[in-house]
Amino acid sequence: AEYMGELEECVYVSPVCWSSTWEEMFMTLFAFRNRWRSSDNTKTASTFSVDVFLRLRPATNTSTCPAEVVFPLHQKLQTIKSRFGCSSNEAKRLLWSRNCNQPWDPFEQLSKQRKLEAAEPTEAIGSMRAGVLAVLDKSVVMCAPGCGLREFFFDNVLQESSSQQEAYDCCVRKLVCEFLNGQNCSLFCYGQTGSGKTYTMFGPDDHTSSCLNLQPQSGLVARLCGEVLAALEERQARVDSQLQVSYVEVYGDQIVDLLSAEGTLGNWAGVAARFVMDGGAAVPVQSVAQFEELLAKGEAAKHKAATDMNDRSSRAHTVLILELQQTYNEVTLVSTLVLADLGGSEQLKKSGAAADATLLKDAVQINLGLFALNNCITALNEKHSYIPYADSKLTMLLSGALGGASKTTVIINGRVEPQHSAETMQAFRFGERCSKVTNQAHHKVITSVLRGIEEQIEQCKRLIERDERWDTQRILRIDEYSGWEEVILKTLPVGAEVHHKRMEDLLARRQELLQ
Repeated sequence: AEYMGELEECVYVSPVCWSSTWEEMFMTLFAFRNRWRSSDNTKTASTFSVDVFLRLRPATNTSTCPAEVVFPLHQKLQTIKSRFGCSSNEAKRLLWSRNCNQPWDPFEQLSKQRKLEAAEPTEAIGSMRAGVLAVLDKSVVMCAPGCGLREFFFDNVLQESSSQQEAYDCCVRKLVCEFLNGQNCSLFCYGQTGSGKTYTMFGPDDHTSSCLNLQPQSGLVARLCGEVLAALEERQARVDSQLQVSYVEVYGDQIVDLLSAEGTLGNWAGVAARFVMDGGAAVPVQSVAQFEELLAKGEAAKHKAATDMNDRSSRAHTVLILELQQTYNEVTLVSTLVLADLGGSEQLKKSGAAADATLLKDAVQINLGLFALNNCITALNEKHSYIPYADSKLTMLLSGALGGASKTTVIINGRVEPQHSAETMQAFRFGERCSKVTNQAHHKVITSVLRGIEEQIEQCKRLIERDERWDTQRILRIDEYSGWEEVILKTLPVGAEVHHKRMEDLLARRQELLQ
């Protein structure tokens, strides 16, 4: 019992509950005490385990008028069945009679129906504006051209108003706890350019990305590194720990060491990736000041550029690797934490990269790396015997985090603006492939949209009640004939104009669904 008590003292316990209940968190941590019994117990089966979270970037003021999206035929029929409670045959009759003004005949009216849909798509039954329609606790519903309505499920959804601290507690704190208890872990941020990946990982500027003295906008990396160093200092009397850091980026067709003056590592991708994975680019860390210095040095060496979609666009995939070796009673645990800020996928027309040769080359290389990562995720989920890690330097570098006994967390960063709906849909699909979640039927999607919109309407009502006030204004009126001046007192509601605009948009969306 005394020996087991000593083992339990070696288990790191987060000061904040990262699980739904303290009991569930306790049961998870209780198993970690066995890792300190012998080195054999540190070995785990090679499994692909991933948690997927969604974080939405707040909408900007540059949104254009949302495009109208016409649902595919099967979604139109499902929409009619949901609205009128009719059968499939009755829904077909309603659809064809509305557009053709004739009795329904599937053989005679099919070609005519398609012509009508092509000529007047906005008047067909089953259409809606593009963009994110509803955000729930663990799912989001969106509409995009070519896809219609889709509902995506995640382990958790961080809405537009979420803070950096909320993102850390929800997505990363559990990962840090497992890393400090001897588990290999990895964290990826994925999304289109300008969706908030670098902000989520590192913060809004170079200072917050390298300062471990936390601020409200400090990114996940600074918060994570601060907790790791604090935990090692608190446990140093019981556990002997050594921490090493590697900081690299995949730029173009090269792997660059951000902490070395030499920069590029090797001339062949396999050599460079293996060199980093084996700890050849690692630097020992002894203190908070040294860690901040290394983060600042790496931040200054990154490749960045301004595009039409992002003033601080990363032109490479950035990977920060923490390797921790802990020893207690001649038992040694070695764990690795991989943090990847993936370059954003981008359309050249939107980002303006086509006009600059360097930006164009960077965009092509970034998209090729993301394409290879998609292929690896698909192969892992489908349990292929061969995983194409060698297709890209990025996937070679992340092969241990993807295919080994690693706990992986993926944060999907998305934009809610209608003009980015196609790219956001692709990012959601990547998250869906990672989590292997099956979508519900379309009639349940409509229900989810309505429930989400109703919740947002109620929230807007509460915000209006909280912020709106009556303000008396003095208006000077001059009679155009006599020239006399008159002061008119006018009382107007002020302080909640933004909430009223949001309410109007939500009511319009609800009307589109119910009409």
